[in-house]
Amino acid sequence: MSTYHIPAGDVEAFAELPIGHQVELQAMLQVFWRVDHAQHGTTMQVWHEAIRDANAYLEARGVECEFRRRTLYGLRKRFHDAGQYWAACVDRR
Repeated sequence: MSTYHIPAGDVEAFAELPIGHQVELQAMLQVFWRVDHAQHGTTMQVWHEAIRDANAYLEARGVECEFRRRTLYGLRKRFHDAGQYWAACVDRR
């Protein structure tokens, strides 16, 4: 099982989040996976492409959120510091 997905044991907690947050988290985890698995020397290009693709996905889903690289840097650090646990990236507001 990949840590870049919502584990089966967390599906109920994930489902309690508003649908927009669920979509954001799934898109965010996809960005993290793409960056973490980028070939050496391509990380900045992958960041740019992954964020562009994620923002297009969010727009298509009607989610009023736009990812920025600076914000995702911090969230990715939080994600990894928490042992690649998705809930570390939940917006607690």
